[in-house]
Amino acid sequence: MGKTKSSRAVSARERARQARLRIDAEREERDRKIEETAAAYFTAADEHAEVTAQLEAIESRMRDAVIQLLDLGETKNRVAALLGIETRDVRRMRTEHGQASTITDDERRDAVAS
Repeated sequence: MGKTKSSRAVSARERARQARLRIDAEREERDRKIEETAAAYFTAADEHAEVTAQLEAIESRMRDAVIQLLDLGETKNRVAALLGIETRDVRRMRTEHGQASTITDDERRDAVAS
C-alpha cells in the first residue's frame, strides 16, 4: 500500500539531505580547484618576482660595463659595435645610468683630437 505521512516526510528529508550532500561535495571540489589554481598563480608570481630581480641585477651589470667603456673614451657607436648591440641601447643605458651628456660623441672626438 501507500506510505504513511510520517514515512513520506522521512523519505523527503532523506532525499533532501542526499541532494544537499551532493551539492556540498560539488562545492568542496570547486573550492579545492579554486584554491589550487590560486596557489599556482601565487607560486608563478613569486617566481616572476625572483626572475625579475635577477634580470634587473644582470641589466645593471651590463649597464655598468657600457658606462665604463664610455668613461674610457669609447664612442657610443664603437661601444655598440664592440658589444653587438644597437646604438640606441647604449644611449638608453647611458641615460638610465644618469650619465646623459649634452656633448655628442662627435664633439668628444673633436675635443680629444684638438
